Amino acid sequence: MMVYGVDYFGHDRTGFVIEGYRNLDAGNVIGGAKGPVEALNDFSGVRITDCRSGRMLAIHGVFPDVQDMMTATEFLRGKVQAEKAIAMRDVEKAAKALWGKDGYVRLVKLRETEETCACGEYFPGVWK
Repeated sequence: MMVYGVDYFGHDRTGFVIEGYRNLDAGNVIGGAKGPVEALNDFSGVRITDCRSGRMLAIHGVFPDVQDMMTATEFLRGKVQAEKAIAMRDVEKAAKALWGKDGYVRLVKLRETEETCACGEYFPGVWK
């Protein structure tokens, strides 16, 4: 998997990052390779990571600029505007509200076992 274009998710104290996330290319298809788990096969989209827990939500078929859409939902808007803490369940609810019935977009829940590079850079020392 490739990651690129990391940014804070929500605001700079949430403990969350968002980044582009896709498979390696396969035979002229961008992101067309098999993923480390079947749900990530042919994956091209974003992942949002809670840097404290390693929980991730990978969203196939969308790109990093979706952060504005997600943080405008009722599940995140107030907390982001007030620069309060957010939870992964808030992120998941926002994604389901926007794309839960979309036949193309896939939501994949994942968990990292080691601190990601983006978390180490943006939120050093919060990994448990």
